[in-house]
Amino acid sequence: MLATGTQTGGSVIRPGAFCGIIAYKPSYGHFPPAGMKANTEWLDTIGAYARSIDDIALFRAALMAIPYRPIEKLEKPPRIAVCFTHHKDELSREGTKAVMDVATALRKAGASVIEMELPSPVRDMTAGQKTLSAFDGPRAAADEARRAYSLLSPSFQVDKIAAGRKIDYATWAAARKLGETGRAAVDAMFSDIDVILTAPAKGEAPRGLERTGDATFNLLWTYLWMPCVTMPFAKGPMGLPVGIQLVGRCHEDAALLDSAGWVQGALR
Repeated sequence: MLATGTQTGGSVIRPGAFCGIIAYKPSYGHFPPAGMKANTEWLDTIGAYARSIDDIALFRAALMAIPYRPIEKLEKPPRIAVCFTHHKDELSREGTKAVMDVATALRKAGASVIEMELPSPVRDMTAGQKTLSAFDGPRAAADEARRAYSLLSPSFQVDKIAAGRKIDYATWAAARKLGETGRAAVDAMFSDIDVILTAPAKGEAPRGLERTGDATFNLLWTYLWMPCVTMPFAKGPMGLPVGIQLVGRCHEDAALLDSAGWVQGALR
């Protein structure tokens, strides 16, 4: 069941989870942004939707113009870290349950499953991500704001144009440096794990067409430039899809897709 009658736009991972399909956001910079209207230069990442993990691997090879590498069967189950991030309390009941049920199923299938907390620099990155996004707002939309400001949505005028104009260079530079620090801290964690299991959204798609849902569970991984995959798992109280999200080490997308293939097989 697709999330018909609800707002499922925005991002790649979140609408994929809302609609019960496979979605993939690569490591930052892997897919060329040519032809795309820029929003935030240091965060914008093109992604893909597909029927299967295998199709994602084919799409990735085509868009990167690299040799096609099929999903490889893992020699042993992956080491999985369950991480709700510091926004765990914002998850819906069905969102939390999906992640915990998957963790239990993967442990039974032979995976090493641990719970993980993110290091302190990463806990401060939500505000930094919003700083980068807002700072680029009046610059990326300069032409539209000059020609037709009144046609921009009220939220864009406030959250992007007005907010971005208040951010000075030092604040923007600090947010860039925080990203670098956070990436180094998270990268070091992958000496003990292969993939992170987390939520792709709070839960089901929201009712109505007013908003695209909350991006809380997407912003952090985008800021960290890490590759992500979402896949369907359960249904929520409204009968709509509830997904799970797997996050891999930056620039090791093929390994993430291999782990996703293993997870998909284990959940079947």
